[in-house]
Amino acid sequence: MTTKVSSFISIISKKKQRLAQRYNTQKTVIKRNKSIAKFHRKNITNAVTKAFEDVYSNIEDHITKIDQIVDLTINKLLRQNKMQFDITEIQSAVEQSLVDVEEFKVAEAYTAYRLQHDIDRKKQTSVDYQINKLLKKDDDVVNENANKDADVYATKRDLTAGAVSKAIGLKILPKKKLPMLISKV
Repeated sequence: MTTKVSSFISIISKKKQRLAQRYNTQKTVIKRNKSIAKFHRKNITNAVTKAFEDVYSNIEDHITKIDQIVDLTINKLLRQNKMQFDITEIQSAVEQSLVDVEEFKVAEAYTAYRLQHDIDRKKQTSVDYQINKLLKKDDDVVNENANKDADVYATKRDLTAGAVSKAIGLKILPKKKLPMLISKV
């Protein structure tokens, strides 16, 4: 390795250490359920990596770029001089960083993934959606109890009551309890 290259690597390493010190000092994230969690670089890295996997078949060729995007995202957040970030602020910073490095397809994949998860979360608390699943005889709803025949009126009534109470319950429960109760979202 040449002296210039090792010097360059050393400078980058020092910059990353300073950056790590800045964002690891008591930074927190306000999650969707309003709970507060520690800020972790790896969460951003995982999200960006998943978006790259949706677009590129071999992400090993893009590891450096992923790292660059994560650094750029964190720098955008740190420039705000805040100790706490809302999850939507972080997502916006990721999207902007992807656009800044001209990874437009990855930005679209990231945005589509986030949107789909937002829709899925909303569906969990929608009475209409839950009843519609029941009417379409969705396996998750109909096979809730294998000992009952879903075509019997009394069972349909029980399943309807369960679907409605679940949707309403998820709306009125304290926000801190929701992540534990909403499955796969």
